[in-house]
Amino acid sequence: SLLDSPAQPLRLWVSTRGATTPLHFDSADSFLAQMRGSKRVTFFPPAALRGLYPYPADHPLHRRARPSLYAAPDERAEDYPRFSEAAAVAQTIELHEGDVVIFPRNWWHNVETTSALSVSVGCRFV
Repeated sequence: SLLDSPAQPLRLWVSTRGATTPLHFDSADSFLAQMRGSKRVTFFPPAALRGLYPYPADHPLHRRARPSLYAAPDERAEDYPRFSEAAAVAQTIELHEGDVVIFPRNWWHNVETTSALSVSVGCRFV
């Protein structure tokens, strides 16, 4: 179970409005606790892989998706026509002070800071 898994040291994440983490997945379960400010997290299930156009396994960005959530929709549709399939199953949440979110392994996610200052603490289980 998750609670029986060894954990990496806690990580402190400090950011300002508009800072983003590109759409990617982690190969281990993790969590993020929002201490100050707010963030928007968009999740895509592993089954959405086909529409996320991941980089190849031998590429330095192999855990990232190629489409940007911030690209103009018509431009993204032209470059990545299957992205609409992934977008149809995406779920977005807002994290506020005191909220905690679990990132299940292999779930794709994008994180955006939505407050002037954001402070979060995260941990990845290995």
